Amino acid sequence: MTGTTLAVWGLGSIGLRHATNGLACGARIIGYDPSADRRDLLTARGGEVTEHRKDSLAQADAVLICTPSAQHLDDLKTVLSAGKSVFVEKPLADRLDGLEDMLGLAQSQGLTVATGYVFRFHPAIKRAETLLKSGAVGRVLWGRFIASSYLPDWRPHQDHRTGYAASARLGGAIFDYTHYIDLALHLIGAGEVEAAVASNSNLLQIDSEDLAVIVLRHGEGAVSSLHMDYVSRPGQRRFEIAGTEGRLTVDVLARRLEHLGSDGQVIETETFGGSFDDDYVEEMEAFLQALQGSETPLAGAGAGLATLKATLSARRMCGLPQA
Repeated sequence: MTGTTLAVWGLGSIGLRHATNGLACGARIIGYDPSADRRDLLTARGGEVTEHRKDSLAQADAVLICTPSAQHLDDLKTVLSAGKSVFVEKPLADRLDGLEDMLGLAQSQGLTVATGYVFRFHPAIKRAETLLKSGAVGRVLWGRFIASSYLPDWRPHQDHRTGYAASARLGGAIFDYTHYIDLALHLIGAGEVEAAVASNSNLLQIDSEDLAVIVLRHGEGAVSSLHMDYVSRPGQRRFEIAGTEGRLTVDVLARRLEHLGSDGQVIETETFGGSFDDDYVEEMEAFLQALQGSETPLAGAGAGLATLKATLSARRMCGLPQA
């Protein structure tokens, strides 16, 4: 993949991570961020920087959008209008205004559009996907996904009350844990939001919802529930998917999968090596491969749009602010 030039817009923690991984994969990186300090961090890692976003766009083969989510839609329009492929950190956008037409035009032009759902590269989740596709648990009946952690612990050096997560319109548990909506749709199949509730515990002094539960109805009658919260300890990120012939359990943090048969006997159990850092590198490699026309596990434009629609639908059901 050497010779590919990527522009990275936004050099916060996730943007700097993607930029660093791009360099490790042999890409030329041109980063933009309004903060000179953030630009300096990329320079120290061997990347190039610019004070003007349009300069990086002109030179890039593709753009990684890692700006705040409220900017994603406008940034996506700018990139696609320039005829460039793009990787957008989740969520794809914070609203749908003209997005479907924009993505349809990008598809007709043969552009790659990917959304940053890195869990698709998690080895235990990839194994679960393989087992589900093979019919190992029979017909899927239900799924249960839990994403729970304590927001003040996410970035201890920052005040959680002033970060994006605290915003009632752009933050909150549903937007933050949209990874799990993507997982449910990816592993169990297309679906619609059947119900959703959200609340604010008042424990964190933030405006956004810090607890939510979403119910999805998938094809062939399968249902899934997704619990998301910012407030409980110890944290857990795990899911179960049950079918007529058994059940899969995946502990995302422990990188562990267990496959039980319908008789309760353990058919397979495995703890996978590596870390989330490795998954992010694999995600970057996949994006570079996609630019060359290869099929990859990346969440493409259709998947990113489906997850966004479900996310926004859940937020509407909960009465949360819309863009």
